[in-house]
Amino acid sequence: MTPAETEQQFDSGLGLEVVFPTPGQIMRQRMLTHKGFIIGGLMVLVVFLVAIFAPFIAGYDPYHQDLSIRMIPPVWSEAGSWEYPLGTDSMGRDYLSRLAYGARISLFIGFACMAIAAVIGISLGLIAFFYISHRLPLWMKFFHGSVYKEAGNLFQRSYRIWTGPDTCMGNDRADLQNCLRSPAFLLCRGS
Repeated sequence: MTPAETEQQFDSGLGLEVVFPTPGQIMRQRMLTHKGFIIGGLMVLVVFLVAIFAPFIAGYDPYHQDLSIRMIPPVWSEAGSWEYPLGTDSMGRDYLSRLAYGARISLFIGFACMAIAAVIGISLGLIAFFYISHRLPLWMKFFHGSVYKEAGNLFQRSYRIWTGPDTCMGNDRADLQNCLRSPAFLLCRGS
């Protein structure tokens, strides 16, 4: 990356050079200093690592039942052992193995639901676009396009206000005032 891509420079006219961080740098700094983001990110990372390395973490088959070892307490209990760190259930199955392999199943179900929802949503969106673009009169297409154009401008301005000064437009307060006066904002607000 060139220096122009990594930082924004401003000539003050006094012979001093002022350097502003880019919106990406500001976002990374906010993410790395936000405790909730760090803790949540580490928890998600642990779940992914457990799911990936389940065969190495789990010492036993999660579906194998052995009634002779049922109801063994976890290792922090007095009667617990390191052979079954989280203990066993009433059917003699190892809890650690079931937890590790269960993370795989949970992640698979989550991603599968997300993929199915994306396919359905994209399909319905394409069908709706086809119907609107070929069936509506011209004045309705114009109104429809202008409303969504203003809504896009609203979100674009909101992003620019959130990312900080001098991202693409000048004054943040003027951007906010223009954003609040936009027809899409007034339409969503109900005025």
